[in-house]
Amino acid sequence: MKRLSIVLALLLGIVATSQAQYRYYRYPSSSKKSTHRYNHRDDFKRQSYLGFKVGGTHTALINNNRPIELGLAPDFQGGLAAKLALGGFLALQPEILYTQSTTKYFGQNQNSRITRSSVDVPILFRFSFGNTTQFFINAGAQASYALDTKTKYPGQPEETLEYEKDDFNHRTGYGAAGGMGVAINSHYGQFLIEARGYYPMGDFANGWLNQPENRMLNVGLSIGYLGRLGR
Repeated sequence: MKRLSIVLALLLGIVATSQAQYRYYRYPSSSKKSTHRYNHRDDFKRQSYLGFKVGGTHTALINNNRPIELGLAPDFQGGLAAKLALGGFLALQPEILYTQSTTKYFGQNQNSRITRSSVDVPILFRFSFGNTTQFFINAGAQASYALDTKTKYPGQPEETLEYEKDDFNHRTGYGAAGGMGVAINSHYGQFLIEARGYYPMGDFANGWLNQPENRMLNVGLSIGYLGRLGR
């Protein structure tokens, strides 16, 4: 809850900063009396943005060969996001996110809750359709740098596994990420709602995953506000 409050405060800060930046901005007056604050002819697809996003995550187990099941275990994700226009409908969407993902296992002799904390860096290509209101899809790669893992068994204290002694290659995994969403644009910035999935495919120490029963899919739903870069 404390981390969520911090991210929400940062989100409100970027909104206030963006509004202050353009508070005195005006468009040339026309022959008709008008007080429009927004230029509806802007090509928002060609604009770049920077801001924050926050949302929830859930981990699903797929391609499972073991007699276990997963319970509902929502968790948290938030951080910095950008949309860097490359021209037309194409943009680059890099992010730096703090992620907590929890997995609850139920099965024979294996009831447990595992929470993994990491810093995730997705770099996605984003394809936008529309102008003021945009539908977009994105796809690309993601690196995940492990911070710690906490394991809780019924009737036992929580155990924390730190990775401070592990090198970068053992702590960093990679995979494919992609999703879709809706963005609402104005002269001040962009408000977005996005659904995304991340599929881990390996790490730098061991290469590609070779244990099919351990394949997991992390899905999430997030909201964000990105302040406009430039006029």
